[in-house]
Amino acid sequence: MKEALLGLMAVNDLAESSFAGVTAQVQVFGRIDLASAAAISNINRNGFLDRSPTDDDTATGMFHGLREELQLTAVMCAMEFAPATRQANNDALEAQRRAKRQKEEIVKQLGLEKATDEHIECLIYHKMYESDRCWKTRGEVTEGMKALRYKKDKEQALKDNIQMQFKGLGYEDCHATWSKNGKKKTLHALQLELFNIFHKAEGREVPTRPLLKVPKRKQTAVLGTFCKFAEEIDRKAEEHVDSIDKDAREK
Repeated sequence: MKEALLGLMAVNDLAESSFAGVTAQVQVFGRIDLASAAAISNINRNGFLDRSPTDDDTATGMFHGLREELQLTAVMCAMEFAPATRQANNDALEAQRRAKRQKEEIVKQLGLEKATDEHIECLIYHKMYESDRCWKTRGEVTEGMKALRYKKDKEQALKDNIQMQFKGLGYEDCHATWSKNGKKKTLHALQLELFNIFHKAEGREVPTRPLLKVPKRKQTAVLGTFCKFAEEIDRKAEEHVDSIDKDAREK
């Protein structure tokens, strides 16, 4: 083992430096797109645009080592795609702002300034279930997926609809994961998860508000008479739910 490790790096600084470069770009420029931040970090780390002050070609970046025709082609390609890239970045930023405004409006509308983030999130998904963003049948899912152009929007819509059932309506058996064995699930897999949730939730009553998750006594088999101490624990848990909801709605 020792011989096999001789000459190898003992730390992961090489990998971490790329993350540090991306982090620095985001911290300094704030609104920069994550892909652009990663590209700049990659360019700086590899010296793609470095100019050699001497005749030593090994100190010249990869870009300046290209033929002039290829350099011009790369620049013209970047100029051609720049407007579309900038528009995509602006659209993503506006979508983020819009989601933030919607959350603030719901919080203000329901008087939830004192509520926990998790409770607010559940209420938002519950309200989304009553909007046109909710897909309640397989047909609506199919039509909704066709109406969305980009993969990221389709993925987010599927995730939101799954969360509407799990967090918004409080159906605990409708939980779904976004990955499996370390790999992101495909759109088809997420769509199947949503169809499975439709099957589970079929015929269930839609709650008027999301269920609050508070610590409760573990439900176990009862042998003999149910003691008053267990009843007291259950009663206090229910009072705690009402108290949290009341405090959340007080301004």
